[in-house]
Amino acid sequence: MMEMRRTVLKGMASLWTYRLVRIALGALFLYGGVAKLLDPRAFARIISAYDLVPEPLLPVVAIGLPALEALAGLALILDIRGSLAVIWGLFGLFLAVLGYGILRDLDVDGIPLNFLNPV
Repeated sequence: MMEMRRTVLKGMASLWTYRLVRIALGALFLYGGVAKLLDPRAFARIISAYDLVPEPLLPVVAIGLPALEALAGLALILDIRGSLAVIWGLFGLFLAVLGYGILRDLDVDGIPLNFLNPV
């Protein structure tokens, strides 16, 4: 009986850890996406500096990418299937753009990290 209780308590602890990490990461992405959506022109200027997106598509990306970020964060908070994959995709995209900026010797200090400097 005691062994079963330990197993249940251990499972509950890992479940709460999972929930806490999931909600914290989702909140981080939700906040970052909403903060960028509040000032899409500033985010468009940052994207434009990297010269990766053609000018006509800049407004679409400056609104679409933060919207996707916010939706993925909300979906992760709500534990919707596939949301973590979207978060990983956004994180991979961020790392690729960061690497591109470093290789091109761009000012990568100006990249707004979601939780440090939201645009």
